[in-house]
Amino acid sequence: MSLSVTVFQRNATGEMVIADDSRGAGFESWRTRVWGSEPVKKLVEAVRRPKPSRVLLPSLAFSDLEVEGEELDQLEREIDLLLQHVPALVTELHGDGSPIVGVVIGDGAARTATIEDARSSLRNRLENIQTAIRVARTLPHGRVIIW
Repeated sequence: MSLSVTVFQRNATGEMVIADDSRGAGFESWRTRVWGSEPVKKLVEAVRRPKPSRVLLPSLAFSDLEVEGEELDQLEREIDLLLQHVPALVTELHGDGSPIVGVVIGDGAARTATIEDARSSLRNRLENIQTAIRVARTLPHGRVIIW
């Protein structure tokens, strides 16, 4: 399974109305392996503001993440900071010997992923979340869910 990031709104009865195509937000294992990891927690704590009073991405280790309003600002700060640290973050996450991306499939063949593949994968997922935040801000009561 994979994590997706989706932009939506709630209608008058509270039902979710999808407002944009879903994008990849990582593998299911990334809930704990990446988003809930100590290196990510340590980085995003640096951009936490009093409102909201929590860091967001690490909460994916325990549940889906739904944000709107001021929490979109917090999520954007977290994404922007992680994008600045992708090379070092991937190096640190790979430090225990278990890669965040194991296999890459392309040109009809599978191969073992390189550290650069992992960096590219993380960067792409972060940019997908960044794009969802931008789209949500264009909508009245736009929200982002990572699930």
